[in-house]
Amino acid sequence: MVTVVLLHFPRLPLDGNGCLTFIESNQHVAFDINRIAYQYNVKPNSTIKLPINHCEKVLIAMQGNIAVEVRENDAWETYLLDNPSCGLHIPPGIEANAKMPAESLLMILFSDHFTEKELESYANNGRRRRNDRDSTR
Repeated sequence: MVTVVLLHFPRLPLDGNGCLTFIESNQHVAFDINRIAYQYNVKPNSTIKLPINHCEKVLIAMQGNIAVEVRENDAWETYLLDNPSCGLHIPPGIEANAKMPAESLLMILFSDHFTEKELESYANNGRRRRNDRDSTR
C-alpha cells in the first residue's frame, strides 16, 4: 500500500550565510520532476484544496508554517511543514488540503504535466473559493 511520507532533503550550511537544499529526481524524490508550481499571495489563513490527479506530488513549505491535512484510508492526518529541507510526498489519488497563513510560500513538485483541463479546474477552484469567501462577508 502506498502511503504519504515525510521526506528529508540534503541541507548544507554555507559558512554563516544560510543553507543550501537541493532535490534531485529519482534520488531525493521517487519520480521524475516534470512540473514545479508555487502557491503564494494567499489571503490570511487560507485553505487550499490540492488537485487530486494521476500524479505524485511533494509539498515543501518554502516560507511559513503550513499544515497539510491528508485523507488516507478514510482518516484525516495533519502534517506540519515548517522547514524547506523537508517535503511531504503524496501519492496519486490522495485528497489533501494545505492551510496557509499569509506570507507563506508552498512549492509543489509534480511527477507529470498538468492537462489543460486540470489547470483550468485548479484555477476555477481558486476563483470559487475567493468568491465564496467574498459572499460571506
